[in-house]
Amino acid sequence: GNLVDLEELRIANNRLTGIIPPSLGQLSKLDDLRLCGNALTGEVPASIGGLKNLTLLDLRQNKLSGSLPDSLGQLLKLKVLLLSSNGFTGCIPSTLE
Repeated sequence: GNLVDLEELRIANNRLTGIIPPSLGQLSKLDDLRLCGNALTGEVPASIGGLKNLTLLDLRQNKLSGSLPDSLGQLLKLKVLLLSSNGFTGCIPSTLE
């Protein structure tokens, strides 16, 4: 997209459906991503790991599934990670330990 200077994306508590677009990983200045309280499905895209400035990632209360991507461990500035009330499976990536 053309939102290269976007720093915050808060679209929580709507009725959004479908997957998290992998293209979100191109928003390099994003520091706050809140997608909680929707009906998003599928896996968390590995491209999220490209959000090097991200300090808050809130994906609570969706219908996300699968394993968490190892790329979450690349979010070195991340301070808050909220993932509850989804259908994740597998282990917590070792990159987050």
